[in-house]
Amino acid sequence: MKGFIAFLLVLIIGLFAFASFNNSTTIDSSLPVYSDNPLIGEWSWDLDDSFFMEFNDDGTGLRNWNGYETFIWWTVGDLLRINIVGGYEEAQAYLATHNLSMIFNEHWTFTIADDNTLVIDSRQEQGMRFTYHKANEMPEPILPSNPLIGEWRWNILEDYVVHFNYDGTGRRGWEGEVEYFNWWTVDDLLRINLTQTPL
Repeated sequence: MKGFIAFLLVLIIGLFAFASFNNSTTIDSSLPVYSDNPLIGEWSWDLDDSFFMEFNDDGTGLRNWNGYETFIWWTVGDLLRINIVGGYEEAQAYLATHNLSMIFNEHWTFTIADDNTLVIDSRQEQGMRFTYHKANEMPEPILPSNPLIGEWRWNILEDYVVHFNYDGTGRRGWEGEVEYFNWWTVDDLLRINLTQTPL
């Protein structure tokens, strides 16, 4: 009888431990989170709203850059992972003409301001940053007709790029050495105030 009671006691403890283990595995902060994720929806690039990224609530996504790419995505805290799964042939061909290779498993950090401005920073390419706005919620441009808006490459060193954003912000640099600035013009005068420089 004592042996049977001991057996039952061991069985009960074992079942309790198993149930506790199973319960703990269902609460894992590293698992993808989609419910109420602030990224869900369509986001338009601030420099050209014809370029967009769409995050679906089932963990799939779509973006257009040299063709349409499909991807799966998830977040952990402020970390965003994007794995390209289809439609990348045009982008891959474009990069190949510039002796660049495509990153299929992208690592980003992201911030969202005022519920409608998304900024993503690459954890793989230093200085690579993009700003998006919720579709149909694009703010009015501060500098809508300024001819400087866009990307400019130095004719002596093409890797050196200057970006003038329509909202009066910008960045310049090459190979990860990037400076961020605010800018404005008065007639043919250009003012640039640095806001962040490389460490």
